Amino acid sequence: NCKVLNIKDTPFSGAQHGVAIYSYNDDATARTINILNNEISGFQKNAMALNASDTNPLTVNVDGNTVTGYGATNITAQNGIQVLGDIVTGTIQNNILSGIGYSGASWVATTILNYYSDVNIVSNTVTNGHVGIYNIDGTANIINNNITAQKIGDYGYGIVASDPPLAVPSPFDRPQGENKAKNGPEALTSVLLNGNTVTFSGPDNTFTYGIEADAGYGPNDLSITATNNSVSGFGVGFGVYQCTSSCDVGVFNYLNFNNNNILANTLGFETNLASPVLAENNWWGTALELQIQAMISGPVDYDPWIGKAETVPVSQLTPTVYDFPSASVKMVFTTLPLNGGNVTVTRYNVAPTPFPSGYTNVGMWLDITSTMPNYSFDVTISVDVFGIAGFDASTIVMYKTSGGTWLAVPGGTYLASDPLFA
Repeated sequence: NCKVLNIKDTPFSGAQHGVAIYSYNDDATARTINILNNEISGFQKNAMALNASDTNPLTVNVDGNTVTGYGATNITAQNGIQVLGDIVTGTIQNNILSGIGYSGASWVATTILNYYSDVNIVSNTVTNGHVGIYNIDGTANIINNNITAQKIGDYGYGIVASDPPLAVPSPFDRPQGENKAKNGPEALTSVLLNGNTVTFSGPDNTFTYGIEADAGYGPNDLSITATNNSVSGFGVGFGVYQCTSSCDVGVFNYLNFNNNNILANTLGFETNLASPVLAENNWWGTALELQIQAMISGPVDYDPWIGKAETVPVSQLTPTVYDFPSASVKMVFTTLPLNGGNVTVTRYNVAPTPFPSGYTNVGMWLDITSTMPNYSFDVTISVDVFGIAGFDASTIVMYKTSGGTWLAVPGGTYLASDPLFA
């Protein structure tokens, strides 16, 4: 509940000091630092730098702060929240950050910068970011953040995992001699990206990347799981790259991108890997395979995709469960006509228009058809809504009749955990 203002030179300069909140733990004592509900602006280099030497434990809790940077500048590469240390843990959550951008050469400014630490980065709002979140060789859960990135200088990034050569971070007080190698069992760096909304803002999206992962620029192997994210407007929505020159030994250990909305990017997915990247069951803004293929550069396993029709022959009553995995749908029938028939489900992550006034579409539309005469069956339909922002027990399920009328579906049960989808 403090205001930390104007920690800077007069005039504002490129000298690498001017940190609003600073810590450095190096005396072998475990400490916890709580930075809560502060207003920080007018700093020169960093809003905060929470650092520890590589043998000192530090726990950080950065929650509810408002950070305002200088804006796009060629004077210094600012950082908003910086956490640095090999055995640093903690949470960065519910912060509102804006105006961190560097228009000069050689460096990028980063709104949330994690160096080596194992942290949860959750529910932060970033606007006007040069690099929204930069995670370097730290195991991290990056969840439910809302990031608006801009092209400032030559590049722009939403979320970066590891350390691509075109995006060189500029941390405050990085210990000398660090080689970006995690100690011991954490030679594998695991990053979970879930539920983030990453949006590009600006007229020129060339050399901009929504979510990028890079391996081989450091010694650690990298595991990336990206689910339920929405990435829109970038030159490249998702980029997955292995180092090709002057490389270290790190490689991708695991890659899985699924149930993401990849919308209105020049390229939806780009990779230089030799083996296909697993990117099934994503919504590309279209159900047409040729249009999806045009959004991909490099080997990507995109099939099945959200919007691909799934047809299943149905002939058995309960307890038989019929599965439509791309649509996240399961069906159990209690009555069927003689010999049954086929059921086809197509999922879209956008509802047909016009949508009824007074309602907000949460982003799922199921087109269900059947060859059975007069649709003469009774069925319980279960839908996995995990990861759909805004869907909860109060959400109303709507049905669109063949005549175009929208009706509320009576009944139904919302389960926070459904054993059918365990």
